[in-house]
Amino acid sequence: MSGYTGVMGARLTFRLHAGPELGIGERRIVRDAILFWHGERWTVHVFTVMADHVHILATSAQVSPGRWYPLASVLQSVTGFTAREINRGRTGVFWQNETYDRNRSGRGGIRGEGEVYSGELC
Repeated sequence: MSGYTGVMGARLTFRLHAGPELGIGERRIVRDAILFWHGERWTVHVFTVMADHVHILATSAQVSPGRWYPLASVLQSVTGFTAREINRGRTGVFWQNETYDRNRSGRGGIRGEGEVYSGELC
């Protein structure tokens, strides 16, 4: 995604590598990390934090006219922070290396107006 200068929207999914599922407190850490950059580096339209994986529908935020934050770097911030925080009580690799994303937009971004987000802890 580096060098991409258009509005970028994507559905992102990332999964636990192995081990025990996320407890409710750990899911809250993930939720808070997802929302940390909301409105600054990305707009989170909807997300779900499940016991073993996460789904996010987000659009990158504009850095300057014609330039947007790369979603990959925002997602790396989320996964890196949550792995460090949650791994304080665990050992080993936390998130799988693969992140599944699907481009959900062209130049116009994700359809829909507003900066409303919702989240769910399952």
